[in-house]
Amino acid sequence: MRLEGDQTMTIRKRAHAPSEGGERAVPRDGAFNRSSRKNPRVAPSIGRMLLIGLTSAFLAAIYLGVGGRGHHHSAAISESASSAQQQVAKQPKDWSHCEDSPPAPSNASPAADKKLEPLWLPTYPTSLPAIYEPFLKVLTGIPTAAKNYYRQSKSLRRCHQKNANALIDGISCEIVHPIVPCERPHPSAQRDNFGRAVLLATRNPLTAFPAFHQEKAEKYHGQVGQVSIEDWVKFRDEYLQKTLFTEWKQFINEWRSMKPYHIAAYLRYEDWSDEDRGPALVASVASVLRGEGFPVRYTDESETACLWHTQVHNAIVAEERKLKEGGWYTPEYTKEQLQYLAEELQTFIDEVKGADDGKRPGDEQLVVTLNGYREDVLELI
Repeated sequence: MRLEGDQTMTIRKRAHAPSEGGERAVPRDGAFNRSSRKNPRVAPSIGRMLLIGLTSAFLAAIYLGVGGRGHHHSAAISESASSAQQQVAKQPKDWSHCEDSPPAPSNASPAADKKLEPLWLPTYPTSLPAIYEPFLKVLTGIPTAAKNYYRQSKSLRRCHQKNANALIDGISCEIVHPIVPCERPHPSAQRDNFGRAVLLATRNPLTAFPAFHQEKAEKYHGQVGQVSIEDWVKFRDEYLQKTLFTEWKQFINEWRSMKPYHIAAYLRYEDWSDEDRGPALVASVASVLRGEGFPVRYTDESETACLWHTQVHNAIVAEERKLKEGGWYTPEYTKEQLQYLAEELQTFIDEVKGADDGKRPGDEQLVVTLNGYREDVLELI
């Protein structure tokens, strides 16, 4: 069975209004697939007196929302290390050329010259967007490129088609081990059936945990629409420090150290929807697959950028619009819980940097990723 129902995509970060409660809001851009486009700043009105009035009102709002009466504010998580000012000043890119004249693939009919085994794609639940499967099909031209370890039939088992004579049976095999343990056989014992490179899909715990809770409610409890605030708070308070972060960290560490494999790239959930990092992520996936000998139809940077816009961005916009109209709330954490996440992420960063067995493949990207996640948490404290 495929862990789908991911309700969490975004385009760009959006700031939120002050919260009336004592909790910090998870950003809409990572929580439940709502649009996080930043609203442009309001241009100051003409006239000195009006400007002074607006400035005074703005400062008063900050005081009341952040410091006044002991209330806490809800802030949007930054998806990059750039400052808020830089993000506001950033102008949307012009993608009209991708819509008007989509580039043809430079390698329209790629083919493998030897038998290739699929690559593991360990995925923390809700860390891989739903558009991944159709995207990979277009990128490679292989209809069965994206497979799921738990999807089985009489002819399909463990991402392999029985009695398949094709040189390529599949390209990636999604698995959530060790969140759902796979012990018989363990992935490390299946080395003959999988390539050595691993693509690991991860996501900021801030948004991964509420999305995971939402997904389980839909799949196993028949939830229609968003879970209630009370249900989310109960789940969060019971499991955040007991199991959620520990399992999230263990998931990364087990694959990071699993032999004979190596992490070729971390696929950060937040990057899929970002106008800058999205195309870079698509180019990275294409590069890894090409290096492993898999067919890749789009090789030029401009091609992969347009592929991101047409295959990823447009699908996200459509889903964002649907959930935005549904008016889903933004899940929140208490200040103490945010401090806990920040401390645990820093500990994880220090452990990766100081690993006794030296740096492992992908560790540099992992440290950058963890630092970004920690900065996002700190912005809410």
